[in-house]
Amino acid sequence: MREHTPGPWRVSGQEILSGKGSSIVCIGTVFHSPGIMEPGEREANAAFIVKACNGYKELVDAAHAMVTAWDEPTSEGAAIGLLREAILDTEEG
Repeated sequence: MREHTPGPWRVSGQEILSGKGSSIVCIGTVFHSPGIMEPGEREANAAFIVKACNGYKELVDAAHAMVTAWDEPTSEGAAIGLLREAILDTEEG
């Protein structure tokens, strides 16, 4: 499997840009049917995709830490802290 474009990604209107500023995809080109989406919906979709992609690694790392903490109770507090931080970052991002 090929690697994805490195992040963090960001939004510019309907366009999703890589960390280097190159275009990854334009949401306007993915869905062409006029009248089906509300105004601003493409931009909101682009922002949602970027938020999900940028938060993915942190959430997976926190989930791994929780699994480890389950097996090793001494690391439980640190794992919960990582999970809380990942959730907050994803909600705010």
